[in-house]
Amino acid sequence: MLLDAAALLIANWIADLAFHNPAPIDNYPNRVETLIGIYLTLAVYTKLYARSDDKSVLGNSISAIKALLSVQFIIVIINFINKSSIYASRGHAVLLLIYSVSFLIAARLIVHLVVQRLRLRPLENVLYVRDGIELPEIRHRHFSVDIGSDVALVDYNNPESMHIIGGYLMYMDRVVVACPPERRQAWSVIMKSLSVQGEFVDDRAHLIGATGIYQSETYSSLIVALPPLFLHERLMKRIFDIVFAGAALAVLAPLIGLVALVIKIEDGGPIMFVQKRTGHNNRFFRMYKFRSMRVERLDPHGARSTDVDDDRITKVGRFIRRTSIDELPQLMNVLLGDMSIVGPRPHATGSRAGGMLFWEVDQRYWQRHTLKPGLTGLAQIRGLRGATDNEEDLLLRLQCDLEYVRNWTLWRDLGIIAATVRVIVHQKAY
Repeated sequence: MLLDAAALLIANWIADLAFHNPAPIDNYPNRVETLIGIYLTLAVYTKLYARSDDKSVLGNSISAIKALLSVQFIIVIINFINKSSIYASRGHAVLLLIYSVSFLIAARLIVHLVVQRLRLRPLENVLYVRDGIELPEIRHRHFSVDIGSDVALVDYNNPESMHIIGGYLMYMDRVVVACPPERRQAWSVIMKSLSVQGEFVDDRAHLIGATGIYQSETYSSLIVALPPLFLHERLMKRIFDIVFAGAALAVLAPLIGLVALVIKIEDGGPIMFVQKRTGHNNRFFRMYKFRSMRVERLDPHGARSTDVDDDRITKVGRFIRRTSIDELPQLMNVLLGDMSIVGPRPHATGSRAGGMLFWEVDQRYWQRHTLKPGLTGLAQIRGLRGATDNEEDLLLRLQCDLEYVRNWTLWRDLGIIAATVRVIVHQKAY
């Protein structure tokens, strides 16, 4: 991306020198900032920078040229609408296009030569896990781990184990597991709860013609899990989170300060309630909320759901819970990268539904952690809030969460945020 931006900048500079900067800056919208901005946006959206082992220099160059031509067409339309085409030099535009194409191709050749010369590790993180079966020959510098005697670690009924495994796998693109058939079910649950491509080594995969297989030079594997978002989608979601959370904190700063003051005045206790929650890739994080309960009655593990006439809640706490103001500090969690604006709500490790821990009700529960938890979500705008008194309360929310994970779009996030406004004050917000 940096090389592309530099290529377009240099191409524009050379074209300007050749034509002595022919157009007044204030009246000429076809400037390099516009060109680079639109190009990089289109390139990211069309996955030009997506990781691909089989993407050749020629193929990537053709894709870059297509993106550049699309940008030039967009700029022509902008010039036409602004009635500023009279300021545009056709010779300048042609020369800019020629140099841009040349430098974009050169950028890709440079990257290719550097990678070949330095023999860099492939542009993906692959973790090979040996759990009772020997791993295939690994010809690239990837990562490997041997479970060995620590087989109890592979336990999706233990949040601590899921947290530890999530730490191993959280920076991986692919996870390849070699294990006996009887342990595949446990590993399948685990890999489906992470943002990775999960695979089982199986040399028979290519013989049966399975469609979900990965074929390398030394082994075949069955693909059982895929990440919910591509790189460009994760990038868009993260940028949106930072911009939205930053703006919200700036606008709501007076309200946040006032609430903090009132909480402190009421009983002199701490302003914040910090609780361990399970987040992305089953990793624990510290979630912030305004304290709404009496200090001596706090429930750090979330073992007891809050009810309508809960005697643990303070007077101020009752108001801020009714209006969802107690959740505002989670905007800091969003900026820190622990949470997203929209996503499945994070739960405490001791949360129960009908007397059962959430993952005991349905093992698909872990799949909601393939995305970052959110301030609001699909379940919340559908009125699924409050206590989980029985298993059905959890299953309805889980269905919404999995629907969101499977069908994410930025437009849907915007729709959920808009719909959240009407459920901020809700009969189940207590």
